[in-house]
Amino acid sequence: MFRKVPLFEGGTYYIGEKKLGIENAAAIIRLISSGKGVDVVREIVQFSVEGRAAKQDPIVFALALCARDKDSATKAAAYEALNKVCRIPTHLFAFVEFCQSLSEGTGWGRAHRKAIQKWYSSKSPKALAQAVTKYKQRNGWSHTDVLRLCHLKPETDGIACVCKYVMKGIEACRAEFSGKDGVVANTMEYLEAIEEAKTASEPTLIYLIQHFKLVREHIPTFHLNSTAIWATILENMPMTAMIRILARCLP
Repeated sequence: MFRKVPLFEGGTYYIGEKKLGIENAAAIIRLISSGKGVDVVREIVQFSVEGRAAKQDPIVFALALCARDKDSATKAAAYEALNKVCRIPTHLFAFVEFCQSLSEGTGWGRAHRKAIQKWYSSKSPKALAQAVTKYKQRNGWSHTDVLRLCHLKPETDGIACVCKYVMKGIEACRAEFSGKDGVVANTMEYLEAIEEAKTASEPTLIYLIQHFKLVREHIPTFHLNSTAIWATILENMPMTAMIRILARCLP
């Protein structure tokens, strides 16, 4: 479908200074209006998962258009695809922002809330802890904002622990979850490591990075001038992330 019809029209494919709007998505709107909304969602997922889009924001915007369509099948398909397309919080925040900008009301109806709740609750506690501490806020949105608006009621102690950390901080987590075992204990240990990293000495921080697989976003700025710290971070850094960082460092 998208092989024959450009994903966006009337503007750049990249998100730069110009903000995406309805005028950039005329092709997709025509397809949705012709009753092919579910097919559009299927193509959106394929484009995203296969990495065929130069930037993810246009893909997320297209998904938001489908989620805001009046056709129930298109809307349901879009929300079902949310986790596949919005794999990291940056994409989730973009989706939330796009949906709100496309809505006549608040944009937080039942289907929207349930899909956002599922984004958080479907992850393992450790994976969720990694996500919310690596990508704390983007596009004017934070996890605190999104959790408050989606009314998530965690069904497991592990997810509840991470949500408590986001909303109330580490002290509240200690008060409620210290002493528990299993998944909750592992989650607390990881969150405690992130907190310790904020004030750790260089040798301690190197240990924390190695033992808990902390990433650059967990490291205090004043430690990012250390060659030893960077050498430790790079040991587990994905190649694409490494390339992005090196590109910023080059003149």
